[in-house]
Amino acid sequence: MSEQNNSNQVDSNQIGSNQAGSAPDNATQAPDGLAGPKKGFGGMSYTEARREILSWIMVIALGLLFAIFMTNFVIVNARVPSESMVPTIQAKDRLIAFRLSYWFSAPKRYDIVVFPFPDDEKQLFIKRIIGLPGETLQVVNGKVYIDGSDTPLPDSFTNGTPTGDAGPFVIPQNCYFMMGDNRNNSNDSRFWQKHFVQRNKILGKAIFQYFPRFRMLDTYKPPN
Repeated sequence: MSEQNNSNQVDSNQIGSNQAGSAPDNATQAPDGLAGPKKGFGGMSYTEARREILSWIMVIALGLLFAIFMTNFVIVNARVPSESMVPTIQAKDRLIAFRLSYWFSAPKRYDIVVFPFPDDEKQLFIKRIIGLPGETLQVVNGKVYIDGSDTPLPDSFTNGTPTGDAGPFVIPQNCYFMMGDNRNNSNDSRFWQKHFVQRNKILGKAIFQYFPRFRMLDTYKPPN
């Protein structure tokens, strides 16, 4: 705030005396302007500084509220702790899953999803959906068969040549059978005490990886 300059003003009493006669040599001028507001940081007044600080607090608070809303209702920010999804996803990759993916459509086979580990829901797992509700799934020599079919599911996305047997598993309604792409080194539905993941436990579909590089996580589409 600029200060007012009253250096050209003199006291009214002096005007009267000068009109009546000669001005005294020791005539005293008024003080050099009025005192301005106290200054705060960066040349601002304390009121302006307080307003600036409050505005930044509001911006930070709104940013935090937005981040909380996004992570609780829109996205899942996940870090992959193991190699169970190699080669599709590497250990220590960071990715984003979209919570709204299944609001209007059901999860599909081969979707990569994030969910709480059924045997310990404090842990988050990321796997690929392999078995759907109502199906009977069996693993024979590393190949996955659905409902007694003679033709195994395609598995070109897996790491190496899967081995081993498991099942049969009868998948309940509204539940899904999960497997890692690194079939020979994956703790998945084949080995859990609670073999299946309920639909309402699926937190979101993995959409893209953002660390160590950005790339979309396209859903596998089996050959016709």
